[in-house]
This record gives sequence, structure tokens and C-alpha cells, in this order.
Amino acid sequence: MSVENSHYLPNPESSAPPPKIEVVGTAAGAPAAPEGATPTTILVTLPPGSDGAPPHRHSGPAFGYVLKGEIVFELEGEPERVVKAGESFWEPGYDVIHYQDGNNLDDAESQFVVTMFCAPGQPMLVPVSDGNWISASTSGRHAPDVRPKEGAGSPPGAGPFEQLTPPVSRPSRPPASAARSARAPAAAPHA
Repeated sequence: MSVENSHYLPNPESSAPPPKIEVVGTAAGAPAAPEGATPTTILVTLPPGSDGAPPHRHSGPAFGYVLKGEIVFELEGEPERVVKAGESFWEPGYDVIHYQDGNNLDDAESQFVVTMFCAPGQPMLVPVSDGNWISASTSGRHAPDVRPKEGAGSPPGAGPFEQLTPPVSRPSRPPASAARSARAPAAAPHA
């Protein structure tokens, strides 16, 4: 059986046409979900020109699919890219910062669905705050430390995360809307 039809099982009990099943994305090399993870699927609708969520991290891997429009997608250590309707994306979560998920279109709404595998007792996403940064080795940027604390006996009010190193300054980043306007229009395809 090929990958394209490996999810189809013939139904000898049915005379109706079989379902059409297409693999829309795979995530080779994706990390395992945290033990006891809660899969959560969300639908995100970005108004025209929306910068999306601020930089953040997830407590586990996330897998998404763009339903309509185009999103600007950037993960720590990777170049910014545009993901268009009909394309999928994934991110490893954990220590990797998700810098951008804004709408690449100024004149139309974009929409994507994403399933996140959240660690038990952890939020779906943790915004990156300038007061909680550690040095990130993969990109030269500074990254917040949102790794779950190990062990018990947290001081009152410490929350589920701990700051492992003193805060350092972070290079400022323009919002996605500024990056969109700075990009040159794409060249027309050859006929």
C-alpha cells in the first residue's frame, strides 16, 4: 500500500462511493508528545494584515494546516516562510520559539487549524516575555526559558516555569506587518 491510500480500508458493506482521502502533511522527525498530553485542536482566523500571536512557545509539538489565505511562519533557528492554503506546517514545541504566525495578506482573511499536544497542567502557549530570557544556541537570538520545572517544592507563586538564568536583552523584532511591506512582490511565473 502506498502512503497516499494507506488510510483507506474498503468497506464491502457499502455500495456508496468510497471516501477520498489525501495526506495533506507529514512531520518526519517530529518529537514525541509529552507523557499524558492533551491533544487540543484550534481554528485560528486572522483578519487582513493581522500580526497573529506574539512570540511564544508550546509545551509540546503542534501540527497545522492552512485552510485559506497565507500565513507568515517563523520558528527559532529557521528562516521566515509563507505557508499557503492547502499546505501544512509543524513545530517541535518545548524550547523552540514560534516567532510569527501572522496573516501574509493585507486584503483578505487567512485561516488555519492546528493540533497541539499540551503537557499536562501546562498552558497551550506561553508568550515570550522580555523578563524571562535565556540565550538560545540555535539562532543567536535570546529565548525565554519555559521548560517545565522538575521536582516538587516550588516556592509559592513560582508557577509551572522557572527562570534558569538572569534576564538578558532581546533584539527588537518588527511586527509581521512591517516585514510584509518590506518584501518585494513575487515575480510572475514564466508562461
